[in-house]
Amino acid sequence: MSDTAPILALAAAIAWVSLVTVEFYERIYRERIERNDKDLRRLGKDKLKKLAGDIEAQLTQGRPVDAKHLQGRVDAIGSLLNAQDQLMSGRQITFILLLVSSIVSIGASYAVELGLGTEQTSPTLIAVDYVVLGVVFLAGFWFLFKMFWFDSQILKISRASRSVSKRPRATR
Repeated sequence: MSDTAPILALAAAIAWVSLVTVEFYERIYRERIERNDKDLRRLGKDKLKKLAGDIEAQLTQGRPVDAKHLQGRVDAIGSLLNAQDQLMSGRQITFILLLVSSIVSIGASYAVELGLGTEQTSPTLIAVDYVVLGVVFLAGFWFLFKMFWFDSQILKISRASRSVSKRPRATR
């Protein structure tokens, strides 16, 4: 049983972190993102217009458009336009990976030396389990990163709307 303790402890820790991340989203950020969905879409449309203007300016000045930079901006705009869909798919992926990881971890904890092929150099089930656990951890981390990114976008929107509402009105 001492051979299985490290893999079970690692699996439990990674599963706990991933589940807490998804629960954190469900309790706090889901409602906040739903409440601000229209503002996120408007911000995405504004950034899309700015991107089109930037591309037009670069082309009229004869400067080349950097494809990687352009793709990064397009991806960020797409995330703003589809915030709820982005996070729901990330949540589903995290749960599926947790299920696969749980099955592989249980198998690896009982068959530590089980090889997955007939060759001597084939990976063992425990080696595969470590890789799967790493993928689950990275997926949970990515999901958490996306949640905080959306939160920072919502904060930008609320700060911008507060600064607009605090401006003194012009008198006639």
